Amino acid sequence: MSRNTGAANYDVSASGDLAYIPGVCDGGARTLVWVDRNGNAEPVGLPGRSYLHPRFSPDDRRLAVEIEGPNHDVHTYDFDRGVLTNVTTDGVSHWPVWSPDGIQLGYRSGPMSKLRMWRVPADRSLPPQQVPAAGSSQSAESWSPDGRAIAYTVATFSTPPAIMVARLDGGEAEVFAGGKAPAGSSKFSPDGRWLAYCSNESGRPEVYVQAFPGPGPKIQISNDGGTDPVWKRVGGELYYRNGDSMMAVAVSTTPTFVAARPQELWKGPYSHGMSSSCGAPGATSSNYDVTADGKRFLMIKDEDRDRVTSKEIVVVQGWADEVSRLSART
Repeated sequence: MSRNTGAANYDVSASGDLAYIPGVCDGGARTLVWVDRNGNAEPVGLPGRSYLHPRFSPDDRRLAVEIEGPNHDVHTYDFDRGVLTNVTTDGVSHWPVWSPDGIQLGYRSGPMSKLRMWRVPADRSLPPQQVPAAGSSQSAESWSPDGRAIAYTVATFSTPPAIMVARLDGGEAEVFAGGKAPAGSSKFSPDGRWLAYCSNESGRPEVYVQAFPGPGPKIQISNDGGTDPVWKRVGGELYYRNGDSMMAVAVSTTPTFVAARPQELWKGPYSHGMSSSCGAPGATSSNYDVTADGKRFLMIKDEDRDRVTSKEIVVVQGWADEVSRLSART
């Protein structure tokens, strides 16, 4: 089971048989790691905690990151000063995203089925304000370069996750992609003219780029599965993950969008967020970030990954009957 999520890997059939995956308790120990374009890695230097969804500030001098556990809160880390600071303290805040000027942070907060988007000054000089948006379970993904919109994911129990765009100038929120198949992890291009995102519309996760605000072309970027797109912030490349492979695609966004063949930069066992309560691999939010120049990746290494891996499923026939029999003794 996971200490972070409380989830345990077992199920009981209608006839009372038990199936479970044996293993140890996943404590969520993770470390932040720098990885260069050749796959060489070195620790950032922060102690191991349950880190999720790291995001560089526009000037690369600070990091916003969620830390989960009994409480989920957004923190910032100042690389120059080595100081990790709580931004939220409500215990139910997730998925930080920077405003283009580096002054504010957007995030989601609330019960898992009723998440709402909020924004707050990164220096905590003012209290949080709710972002006007539509749909239930709103998850901020990307702030537009002009500061006027936030792309976010909406999820319900009855429909697949979809991508919407909230207008911060008071306009109505609009559906951008998804509805029939899960879609998410939307990211604005550096010039704001395109949105990269992940969708399962082909039957497996793939990365797409679509004109914003539309209508316009939609181009498939990955050719063998892909999740978690992230743009190079100075332009010229788009990154995504295919399993443990970090992929890079040379791109141009003007006068129209052009993409080259995907290339593998490196391969490494870094966390996709599987042991978190904030979304597994697929059409979710990227669990890594890239410096503005594209030279270094900030990845999360799950220290429990090898320790908790199990290769068997145990089936106990007649388990419910045995429990009833033992209960009757007492």
